[in-house]
Amino acid sequence: MQIKKKQIFIGSALTHLPKEVFGEYKALIYRIADLVEEKYSCVPKYALEHSDPQLAELRQTQRPDICYKLDRYLVESSELVIAETSFPSIGLGQELQIAEYANIPVIFLYKDYQNNIANEKNYQSKSNANHSIELGKHKITSVMALGNPAKVHEIKYSNLDDAIMKLDSYLCQILPKLKIRDKHNKYEETLSEIRKLSTMTEYA
Repeated sequence: MQIKKKQIFIGSALTHLPKEVFGEYKALIYRIADLVEEKYSCVPKYALEHSDPQLAELRQTQRPDICYKLDRYLVESSELVIAETSFPSIGLGQELQIAEYANIPVIFLYKDYQNNIANEKNYQSKSNANHSIELGKHKITSVMALGNPAKVHEIKYSNLDDAIMKLDSYLCQILPKLKIRDKHNKYEETLSEIRKLSTMTEYA
């Protein structure tokens, strides 16, 4: 009998991530994946391994629809989401909302990269009242995202080692409390759809 393992989705900005921080960002995602797999015997899932390589098999016109399915089903089939929120991302925002709808807890991580601090924006309303855009305490992660009811913990880190140490400290508390959810694995069904579409592309 196959032992069921808890799945953890690691979400992050990717599309508009500054090129100069991509290497560090990728290293963090890989280290988180190693942590949850090697220490906690969980199954890590993330776009760099479980979405982007699969999308590469398809035509450009086919990718948006399949990308949404893959990422949505990866979130919905997880027991926990770890979200690196240092940079704005529409896709990550969608994933956070999907997690909230599915009652999946989310851990937020973010770092001051110097180039990701929001600038103050003051304005005058139509009634001539003076206002400013709410940027939050650290001016990094969107205040609305931080208010997501699915958020169970928030970590500000200074470097890779600090991120892993702080994350590990919380994972040992929350993971024993999480039960494996009953779910229908639509992610695998979408992989089958990709195989069919890629075969059709080859012979088109």
